[in-house]
Amino acid sequence: MSIPKVTVIIEDSCTGGTTVNGPYATTEQLADLAATVQEQGQAITQLQESGGGGTGPQGPAGPQGPAGANGKSAYEIAVQNGFSGTEEQWLDSLIGPQGPQGIQGPQGPAGSGEGGSEDLQARNAANTWGGWRMPHGYYAPSAAHPVVASISKNPSNPVLTRGAPGSFDAGSLRDAFVFRARAALWLLYTAASTDVTPYHPTIGLARSLDNGLTWTKLGQVIVPNPVASQWNSGAVFSPCAVYDDTTDELHVYVSATVLPGQWYTGPIVIGYLHCAAGANWASPASYVWHPTPVLEPSGLSWEGNQGNYSPDVRILNGQLTMFWMTNQNSGSESGATDPYMGVATAPMGSWTGPWTKKPAYLLGNLSGLKVEEAATLQMPNGHLIQVLDAAGMHPQPDYWYTTDPSGLTGWTYGGTLFSDLEAWESVVGSSSLCWLDDGRALLTYNGKASGSSTDAREIGVRWLTFEGTLADRLNQAAPSSGVIGSVIFNGTAPGSASCTGVVQSVTAIDAGGGNTQFRVNFNQPVARYTMSIIGSDDQVTATIAYISSSGLNAPNVDANGFQFYCASSGGQPRVPRFVAVTVFG
Repeated sequence: MSIPKVTVIIEDSCTGGTTVNGPYATTEQLADLAATVQEQGQAITQLQESGGGGTGPQGPAGPQGPAGANGKSAYEIAVQNGFSGTEEQWLDSLIGPQGPQGIQGPQGPAGSGEGGSEDLQARNAANTWGGWRMPHGYYAPSAAHPVVASISKNPSNPVLTRGAPGSFDAGSLRDAFVFRARAALWLLYTAASTDVTPYHPTIGLARSLDNGLTWTKLGQVIVPNPVASQWNSGAVFSPCAVYDDTTDELHVYVSATVLPGQWYTGPIVIGYLHCAAGANWASPASYVWHPTPVLEPSGLSWEGNQGNYSPDVRILNGQLTMFWMTNQNSGSESGATDPYMGVATAPMGSWTGPWTKKPAYLLGNLSGLKVEEAATLQMPNGHLIQVLDAAGMHPQPDYWYTTDPSGLTGWTYGGTLFSDLEAWESVVGSSSLCWLDDGRALLTYNGKASGSSTDAREIGVRWLTFEGTLADRLNQAAPSSGVIGSVIFNGTAPGSASCTGVVQSVTAIDAGGGNTQFRVNFNQPVARYTMSIIGSDDQVTATIAYISSSGLNAPNVDANGFQFYCASSGGQPRVPRFVAVTVFG
């Protein structure tokens, strides 16, 4: 009995036809096919019910049959199914559109010969190293040093709270370090199972997919060495990380002690762990310890007996720079008296050192103020800002800044960062900073409730806007004289752009090769104005002034609007982020 092969049948709502393995079939053909299947299905059922159809013994092999006729080519089958072009045209039709760019491959081996330093500089310029360096951000500072324009709280603070009784973070969450990687924000934090000594601190991980608004705990990821009496077998805490977005490697630094109770008293050393490309950061097995400390007490006159702790590693001027803390301690948690910030450097790529300490401390105590646990952020012009714990002298965080891109000199006290504290954060410390794609900076920190006699801390988030950034400009209200209209593209198509003020609409003209001409149209004639375009890389790409109706200083600029050109990137169309129209002075 001949049983037809069952084929996939897909209705086409656009044409009314039905696809059966490619060509269209009519309703009558489908009806015939259904009747055939039903008829032969009934025959099979009758055969089964009669008890026939048992399997017999295998017969002998038959003789080889004659060679079959050559089958039709793929092109001939295409013609049979309706293709009307030539074979060359059919071959061209098989080539689909270019696919999306693949993921970044692993970093190749280091080259030899001249030009290596230039390659390194180019790599550093393109790499945001986990978000502490601002990613191509528009920045026109209004002052000679970084100035915070606004701070907003996360309405869900604290965003990370203590875990259930018996969990690894049931007692306290602190020392949060935030970084950007893999299209998300990640937070390494010190976790304690109790809020009283000994704390038995370990390190947990959390992740945010919405710029820090909400966070998901991913569990405990770094624990002490299980072998007793080792330099890292007691407590691990105060993490920092550098993410290399060219290799997908994660470089982690932590403070470590021999015994759990030495978290506050010391001696403390700094260790290093490595996560390979593609590693699952939520798995403790992904974090591989370097066998020895990378930074430990070395006998400097200002180095305290608490040891070296709270690392903050950055890439500055083509080398690794580690800000670290030391402290004189009388042997108890309450004995922390004289914290100092030191700095050490290592060659780029030498993540485990050797680290060279600068002989003089970078920051020491001011009158009535102590420095502790740096959180560093770099502005696009190289200036640096650090948010520091006040070390118990007052509850608010303070900040320092320097215009030295190396971070080795010129640190100046800037003042208190914020003081509008809530009940859960009556004492604030252990901050971290990270740039976001929208030009804001994310600040994470821990808070301790008022009147708490224990170390029951939790983690909160605030967003900072710095003067001169794109985020700052977008937050400012348009004055009556000054900005009279704007277009906010922010990656959207022109028809979806947000137009304000005198700007009525935006149209786009294809200029070929992915390049685009944009025309900004006014709702009324404007005699004198300037316009500034911030490109898709957040840099000011053009500033054009319209002088008067009697003369133009650029083509396609007049009282009713202007036209500008936006080049493609790798053949892909781009749109600007922001266009401002301002009264011409």
